Amino acid sequence: MALGFNLDEQLHYFHRELKAYPSLDYRKDRIRKIGRFLEDHEALLIKAVRSDLNRPQAEIFWGELAPIHQEIKVCLSNLSKWMAPSRKRRKWLSPVHWDARVETFYQPRGLSLIIGPWNYPIQLVLIPLIDSIAAGNLNTFKPSEYAPASAEVLKDKLGSYFLKEELAIFNGGPEVGESLVKQKFDVIFFTGGSGVAKDIMRAAAHQFPHFIFELGGKCPVILDDRIDRLSVALRRIVWGKMLNAGQTCVSPDFLCVPRQQLHFIKEKIIEIFERDFSNPELYSRIVNQKHFDRLQRLLDHSEVLWSGSCDSEKLQMGLQILHAQSLSDSAMQDEIFGPLLPLWPYDSKESLLEMISQMERPLAVYYFGDDEEYFNRLKTRTHSGALLRNDVVVHLSHEELPFGGIGKSGSGAYHGFFGFEAFSHRKAIESRGLKMDFKWRYSKHIAKMPRYFRRFL
Repeated sequence: MALGFNLDEQLHYFHRELKAYPSLDYRKDRIRKIGRFLEDHEALLIKAVRSDLNRPQAEIFWGELAPIHQEIKVCLSNLSKWMAPSRKRRKWLSPVHWDARVETFYQPRGLSLIIGPWNYPIQLVLIPLIDSIAAGNLNTFKPSEYAPASAEVLKDKLGSYFLKEELAIFNGGPEVGESLVKQKFDVIFFTGGSGVAKDIMRAAAHQFPHFIFELGGKCPVILDDRIDRLSVALRRIVWGKMLNAGQTCVSPDFLCVPRQQLHFIKEKIIEIFERDFSNPELYSRIVNQKHFDRLQRLLDHSEVLWSGSCDSEKLQMGLQILHAQSLSDSAMQDEIFGPLLPLWPYDSKESLLEMISQMERPLAVYYFGDDEEYFNRLKTRTHSGALLRNDVVVHLSHEELPFGGIGKSGSGAYHGFFGFEAFSHRKAIESRGLKMDFKWRYSKHIAKMPRYFRRFL
């Protein structure tokens, strides 16, 4: 497919105009432009996300726009420190390194391609874009075709704040993404499903780009058999599940509950949902008919314990509580990505460690309880992008925590410094003089080296 896009123009601008290392002032100026774009078009962006997902206005602000403003603030405040070379300890006892000055230096990778998802169509494009600009790269991005209103605002409005050599924006379907990933980008950032990530790797492998993948997985929630403030715990879990109608990569996927408390916890969840979350006007929409039908098929093949309201015409779905009895159950196969909450009864917390360790590694594991020893075992015996105690999802908003997965849930991490680092190459630099030259390093004299010095080379 012809894109009408010449990557050589970006490459020429990067090397000839920016000398392959954009200045601190240049990077800050471009980051501020994204801030101005948000301020100038906030109402339009909210309207677009409402059109795509019918998300409540407050949720759009806190889930889409506020995190971007925070990322801008963090990068502007810390960028000069991140860009500064980091001096390393001199190797005093080594005859080779004794007079060396050693440091590491973050260098832009060059040209970045960012492919965004539909579930957070503004945030999950602009935060990696900010991180990539902070790292000094020039950028191309493609918003998701499943959020067309948001994609149109990004293309029509954001592009006017940048030179065409600095930022190229493409809208369209999979064929556009397929054509883009075949271009010679230095880094490809993708948020979405693992199947598409595999396709991207295959299509781009011949160019050897650096991949940053933010994918997903089944994020388990463990409810301790002895827990204070059960209502608070369940309210946080239901909030996380209903956020964006469960269409969040770190959404609580299934809830592990003590077997003897299964019925009681189900009733408490229903009570909390009907009191705090049952207004359909506050539901986000399931993104399209295809995904609504997928969720309906999961319901048809599951033991449903309770169903919230469902409107197939409006593509709205309330909380659905399921009974999960086996990892082979339909709802336990893949990430649900919707407001279905399987309850997994357990007999011992120890058995959950074994079960989670056998599953594909998720973006997050959530534990609700006060058993410090068990929480420490979760730290060491389970693999996940993140581990939270007594809350869900909120780790995304802490600027000093990396956000990323492991295994099938992703590779690489971003947000704040970790985003700057992900889009940069950390170069090793060593500088020596020519006055000191130990003959022992050369093969002719190596046999004469005192044995004591050999360990310090």
